[in-house]
Amino acid sequence: MVTYAVVGLLDEKTTQYFQTMWKDLNERHITDYGTSYRHRYPHLTFADYDQIDEAKFVSLLDSSLQNQQQIELSFSILGTFIQSKTLFLAPVFSQKLYDLHACIHDNTGEFDVDQSSFYLKECWNPHCTLASRLNASEMNEVIHYCQLYLKPMKVRLTEIALIEITVNDSNIAVSDRILYLKKLK
Repeated sequence: MVTYAVVGLLDEKTTQYFQTMWKDLNERHITDYGTSYRHRYPHLTFADYDQIDEAKFVSLLDSSLQNQQQIELSFSILGTFIQSKTLFLAPVFSQKLYDLHACIHDNTGEFDVDQSSFYLKECWNPHCTLASRLNASEMNEVIHYCQLYLKPMKVRLTEIALIEITVNDSNIAVSDRILYLKKLK
C-alpha cells in the first residue's frame, strides 16, 4: 500500500548525526528502526494523506513555499506518545515552525480528508522520531542511550519534501521516495 506525507528535512550535519546514532543503536542490538530501510532520514512530518492528486498537490505546495526561509530549531525534549512505542526528539515551540505548518495546511487543505490525522493543525505535535515499534525493554535501552549520548542541539529545517511511502501489511513503512523537493531560502 502507498501513502503520502509532507516532511521537513534537516540540515546535512544533523542528518549524518542521526544516521550515525541509528547505526550505533542497531549495532548495539537495541533497535533497527533507523537502519531498517536504506533511505531513512530524520524529519518532521507536517501532513499525511492516503490519496492525493499529485500534480495539483505539488502545485499548491510549491506556491505555498515560494518565500519560505529555513527555520532554526532547538531539540531539547526527549519524549514518547502514550502507548505509541515511539521515542522522539521534539523542538522547542517556534512560531515560525507553526506558521509553516499552518501555511501548508491552509494551501493544501482540500486534501485533509482524514480528520483523525495527527498532523492536522489542531492536533500536531512536531517531533523527529528516534525509534519506533519498541517493546518496554527496548524503550528503556533507547532512553538510557539518549541520556548518555544525546545533548540539546540546534538544527536547521532546510527542505520540504512530498514523499510517497510504501507500507507493508502491518502498516510499517518499508520504503519511500521523494516526489517533490523544495530547498528553503
